Amino acid sequence: MPLEYKMGYLRPQGSVSLTGYNKIDQERLDPAVKMEVREAFDFIPTQVPHIERPPGFIDTLVKLDLASRDLALKVLHCFAIGLGLPDEHYFTKAHQAVAHPELESDSGNLFRTLYYPPFTPSQIDAGIVRCGTHSDYGSITLLFQDDVGGLEVESSVKGVFVPVTPVPKAVLINIGDLMARWTDDEFRSTRHRVLLNDPQRFTKARQSIPIFINPDGHTVIASLNGKSPKYPPILTRDYIMQRYAETY
Repeated sequence: MPLEYKMGYLRPQGSVSLTGYNKIDQERLDPAVKMEVREAFDFIPTQVPHIERPPGFIDTLVKLDLASRDLALKVLHCFAIGLGLPDEHYFTKAHQAVAHPELESDSGNLFRTLYYPPFTPSQIDAGIVRCGTHSDYGSITLLFQDDVGGLEVESSVKGVFVPVTPVPKAVLINIGDLMARWTDDEFRSTRHRVLLNDPQRFTKARQSIPIFINPDGHTVIASLNGKSPKYPPILTRDYIMQRYAETY
C-alpha cells in the first residue's frame, strides 16, 4: 500500500495506544544501533481499526489472532505441566484476556504484522539492522515467518547467536521476560535479532507475524519457587508499559 495511505493509521509517537502503523525506525529495540529498518502494523482485540484496503485484511488477521490464542493457551498449559506446578492451569488462569479477548484492557496482548523491505548491497551500512537485539516482554510469542529467514537467537553462550532456519508450516515459540521472571530463568527469555549480513536474504523482502501473549495486567509476576527469587515482584502492566516506553 502507498506510504501516504499507511500514514493515515500512524501510531503517534509516545501514544499509550498499541494499535496502528509503525513507520521505519519508529520503534528502536536496540539503542546501540543506528537504525532499524522495518514497518509494522499492530492491533489489540478491543482496538481493531476499520481498514478498507486491502479487502478482508483486518478480518483475516483477527481470525488468525483468535486461533493463535487457543494455541498459546495450550502451550502455557504444557509449561505448567513441564514445571511440575501443583496447579497445571496456573498460567492459563493468569491469562484470562487471552482466552476472553473482550477482557483486554492493560495486558498488552498484541497482534503484529512486520514487513522488512529489501536492500541493495550499496545500502548496507554499519549500525543499520532489520531488527535490533532484544527479548520480548511478556510470557510467550508465537511467530509465523516466511521462508526468507534472517532471524537469529542467542545460544546458551552469551553473545553467540545462531540462525533460525524457517520450517514450513511451523510456529516458532519465543519465551518472554515475564515468563523468565516467573520461573527464575528456568525458562530463559530468548534474545533475538534480524541483521543484514547475508546478501541472499537482505536483497529480498521479509515478512513475519509475531503474536505477543502476556499475563493479565493486574497479575503480579513473582518467583514460583518462593525461596531465593532472582527478580523482585512486578505487575504485568507496569513491566509492559515500561518496556514500551524504552523503545518508542
